[in-house]
Amino acid sequence: MRRLVVSIVLLGAAAALSCGRTRSSYSMDTVAIVSGRPVSLRSFRSYFEANAGRPIAESSPKVASGLFDQFLREEIWRSEARLSGPDEESDRRNAPSLLLSRAGPAVLATPEDIRKEYDLHRERYERPDRVRAARIFTRQKSEADSARQRISKGEDFSKVAREVSRSSDASAGGLMGWVERGDLPSEFEGVVFRLKTNEMSPVIAAEEGFLIFKVEERSDARQLGFEEAEPEIRRRLAREKTEIYLQNALDNARRGGRVRVFPDRLPFVYTGEFLPPGKES
Repeated sequence: MRRLVVSIVLLGAAAALSCGRTRSSYSMDTVAIVSGRPVSLRSFRSYFEANAGRPIAESSPKVASGLFDQFLREEIWRSEARLSGPDEESDRRNAPSLLLSRAGPAVLATPEDIRKEYDLHRERYERPDRVRAARIFTRQKSEADSARQRISKGEDFSKVAREVSRSSDASAGGLMGWVERGDLPSEFEGVVFRLKTNEMSPVIAAEEGFLIFKVEERSDARQLGFEEAEPEIRRRLAREKTEIYLQNALDNARRGGRVRVFPDRLPFVYTGEFLPPGKES
């Protein structure tokens, strides 16, 4: 009888300790559980303010829900990578790359993948007409006429642009870089794409002033060959496989019941993707 009483007392003590640990793990500051690890509201507040630049209270529920979803994704990746250091922010930042470093062939494009991508989606590897152009922008037509005259008499376009142009690229000699069809307003595009290499446009009236364009170099529309397109294809497929791999880690955690959210403990109406079953909006 005495042994039975002692056993009951010990079992009661163990149960009390177990309940105490459960209550501690699920304190009111806990807003989610990821793989058995409590996620605190304090951590999310810090994350939110660092990313949004303002407190949660000053943001809409939609914005707060979106950032909470991203916070949970990073917490899941941190858990999957088995990171539990004191610097949570560093762990979240490093978790995806650590997971990917362990992925092996799952995130690598095979030669067969690359060839198939090129054969099925050749349109992705077409290059449209484009020109490397420079410009001079002035407020007065007389300034533009004078600038064009100077260039026609032999002065360097970039030198005149630095001295006369009022556009943001004046310090770079008016160089705009590569421009494709569709990048410029139609009234300018037609003029620019008719110019030959090293040819200068007439003075063109713009909304707030006057423009002169010069084409420095041309590249006509063409289809990239397989070998030329291969580096781009490899990068594209690696990016796609990386996204799929990380998304699978999230899906597996959710299907395995390793993510639990307590929306009632959040200081906003949560409408995100991790809502518990039966609480969807």
